[in-house]
Amino acid sequence: MVGDNPHSDILGGLNAGVHTCWFNPHGHNTPEGITPHHQVRSLTELQAWLLAAAGPK
Repeated sequence: MVGDNPHSDILGGLNAGVHTCWFNPHGHNTPEGITPHHQVRSLTELQAWLLAAAGPK
């Protein structure tokens, strides 16, 4: 789950048991009780992380 809202997107993903990535372009602190599996600050960083996670082709 990739999302920009830690309360609905990330917490919802965590509650559903899926890996989460918080798109946090403004560098906000992680809200208490919500720990995303991964965090990125730009769409370029997100793309690089997704490509790396996909592994070699």
